Amino acid sequence: MLTTVILIVSLVAAICAGLLASMSVWGCIGVFLLAVLAQVLIFVLLLIIAAVRADMTKPIEKMSMLSRRCCDGIATLLCDLGGLRAEISGVEKLPEGERFLLVCNHRSAADPMVLAHALKKYDVAFISKPSNMALPVLGKMAYGAGFLAIDRENDRNALKTILTAANYLKKDICSICIYPEGTRSRDGKLLPFHAGSFKIAQKAGAPVVVACSLGTDSVKKNIFRLHASKLRLDILDTVSAEKVKEMSSNELAEHSRGLIAAHIEKMEGGK
Repeated sequence: MLTTVILIVSLVAAICAGLLASMSVWGCIGVFLLAVLAQVLIFVLLLIIAAVRADMTKPIEKMSMLSRRCCDGIATLLCDLGGLRAEISGVEKLPEGERFLLVCNHRSAADPMVLAHALKKYDVAFISKPSNMALPVLGKMAYGAGFLAIDRENDRNALKTILTAANYLKKDICSICIYPEGTRSRDGKLLPFHAGSFKIAQKAGAPVVVACSLGTDSVKKNIFRLHASKLRLDILDTVSAEKVKEMSSNELAEHSRGLIAAHIEKMEGGK
């Protein structure tokens, strides 16, 4: 959608230049390219402003709407350029009017982009590895939207992230997505879940949404072949806040992993 808007605005500018200024075809093409460049530069400027305004030395008290819109724009732009469109099911299972912890399997670097684009109305922020949050401009911009880094090699730092994420849920700042496998699966097989991921929902008294991502592991090779990938994002279940309080983190991990494993087997069989 974002790419389409940029192209339409640029095309209108070129047509107006041709009609009002009697420009040649090459002149109109030049106006079109300049309009595209101008919009890209404006978007980059907004990213920089969002990054400058973010303070990564302390948790945010309120989500920056500029950072959120920039995150949405990046996800949309990357999905548009990569031709990534996911068939979504189970959206009716998502909680309305309350923040939630979303857990999902992790097969590809495309997973967060597809999920963020598909569920952008829910203001989902991701818990990611420190190197992602250290990216120039992008890391600070994402931090302003509620994204957090987790250092799984340091228990104290990991707990700090979990407590901060739980606080974001309690304060209605944003919903949180974490990949309980801790890293991408290289062969598509579901890895063990880190039960500690579910402490976010337990400490926040928030529901847990279980989702399954399918097809994103084929994105990289299909892009090089200029071939569209068949992607799916299925919302499998929502464990209510009441049930989350009754279950241990291990039980939540087993329940969520079991649902995702069964769904992958159902959709892909012996693949």
